[in-house]
This record gives sequence, structure tokens and C-alpha cells, in this order.
Amino acid sequence: MLQLVIQLTKRSDISYRKLLEEVDKDPEAMLVRQAILEDKPELLPPWFKRFSADLTVKIGLVCQGDKLLIPKSLHDWILQIAHGDHAGQIKMKETVDMVFWPNQSKDIEEKAASCITCFESDKNLKSILPVSEINREKNQITQPGKTIQLDFVGPVVTNPGRKMFVLMANDWASIWPKAIISKNRYYQLV
Repeated sequence: MLQLVIQLTKRSDISYRKLLEEVDKDPEAMLVRQAILEDKPELLPPWFKRFSADLTVKIGLVCQGDKLLIPKSLHDWILQIAHGDHAGQIKMKETVDMVFWPNQSKDIEEKAASCITCFESDKNLKSILPVSEINREKNQITQPGKTIQLDFVGPVVTNPGRKMFVLMANDWASIWPKAIISKNRYYQLV
């Protein structure tokens, strides 16, 4: 546990004392810590109950295995560190592998999706297929309109509180791209 705190303090400018202070101010983190210390998993907030057996308290901080619970007040700060050089979602998730909080993946995805620089550099567009598989499939396509790749990008925050999505279409034979702006990402409505 001490190694985890040392790693976190090296990667950032937060001290153990500051982390402990923020945990002491956070009602949810305090409730989780108290439930663990009193061995009362029924008192845990719903999100934490599914892995209650893995939760421990070490040197005053809540851990799930080898991950450290980050209080709500520090989520944006951790996200900013992870986002640093506009790494995109996958790199951000790798960067914060030593910490956890409720809806962490969703927060990371929203942070990366709302970044114009990440959007413009396509750092959020990751294909599920390996490159070798994509190249093999592309070599077999000879007719335009036969294979079209569709993907939603976003949400992209245009104004505070306003989000939009972009439906990207790409014909694999002609390599002709098309983008359509949409207010939602539900295919039935687009």
C-alpha cells in the first residue's frame, strides 16, 4: 500500500496528507472506509457492494486490491493528469490503473470525448479489429458501396451543456469519408 501511495505522489503533486484530508472531507469515501473498518458491508453505497470482499483500509485509505479509492474532489485533477498530452481514452485508462472511483471509465470517456484536440487527432477512434485483419478485408473489397464502416464519435461539447455526435461513414473500396452531425447517437433516430 505504501508503494502505491509513493507511486501516486511521484506521478502527481499530491501528498499522502492531502489525499487523506480529501478522503476525510468526502462523505462517500468516509462511509466506505467506516463500513470496511466496522466489517459492515451492508452499509456500503450500492456501487461498492459488488466488490465488497476486495475492499480494505490501509493507512487510512480505501483500497480495492492494489487500487486506491480517489475521493470525488480529486477526480477532475486525476483526469487532467491522465489526459495530459491528449492521450485518448485507452492511454488515459492505462495511466490511472492504480486508482479507482465510481464511474471512472465513463468519466475518462467523457473527458477524452469532450476534448477538441483528441477529437481532431482521432485519438478516440479505435478499431476493434487488428490491423492485419482490416488490411486483409480491405484487399478483398473491390466494389464501392459493398462495405461501409459506420462509427459514432462523441459526445463533442460545443457549448457548455450542449453535446453533439458525429456519425462517420467510410466506404472501404473508394475510401470516401462522410460525416453527419447528430444530436444523439441512437441509430433509430439518425
